[in-house]
Amino acid sequence: GQTDVDHPLCEECTDTLLDQLDTQLNVTENECQNYKRCLEILEQMNEDDSEQLQMELKELALEEERLIQELEDVEKNRKTVAENLEKVQAEAERLDQEEAQYQREYSEFKRQQLELDDELKSVENQMRYAQTQLDKLKKTNVFNATFHIWHSGQFGTINNFRLGRLPSVPVEWNEINAAWGQTVLLLHALANKMGLKFQRYRLVPYGNHSYLESLTDKSKDGCGERQD
Repeated sequence: GQTDVDHPLCEECTDTLLDQLDTQLNVTENECQNYKRCLEILEQMNEDDSEQLQMELKELALEEERLIQELEDVEKNRKTVAENLEKVQAEAERLDQEEAQYQREYSEFKRQQLELDDELKSVENQMRYAQTQLDKLKKTNVFNATFHIWHSGQFGTINNFRLGRLPSVPVEWNEINAAWGQTVLLLHALANKMGLKFQRYRLVPYGNHSYLESLTDKSKDGCGERQD
């Protein structure tokens, strides 16, 4: 059956959204380009960008409220359809007891019953889909999607790069430098988002060559940087 209830997102749009999320989880595949792009974006951030982010957050909050209202409307519609279905079923039982001359009318009524049943299932599917989208919206976190922090054996990792080495496990310095570059980039982004200002040092994310810049003597301290 068909319904007048609007579908929040089509199946194709949902697949596209999932593909975009998968792409975000693999951003490290083109490491150098991503470092430069993130650095340019972070260097260009200003108060206007912060205000824009606040506006986007407000828009997301409004979208969440709209989805909640839509869920309530869908639930009301589901109850109405369920009540109509009960009435149709009662009428169908009455028609079962009628004489043969009412057989055509009864058959037509059964067809309507099936359509209403399909419409009820469609409404329930839309309600489940809307709830799923709302849950995804609540759980979306750009930092979790961009920076995967975990461990590998005895080493902590960020985006699959190990953060150290041991005599028994001589991790390549290129990998360690990449890991600390990711760490500096994450801390820099978090500090900007939270409005934190460091008093003694400034984080300078620059890929494998990220460093800490002293705010007193302007010297720079590399983050684990060494080349064998």
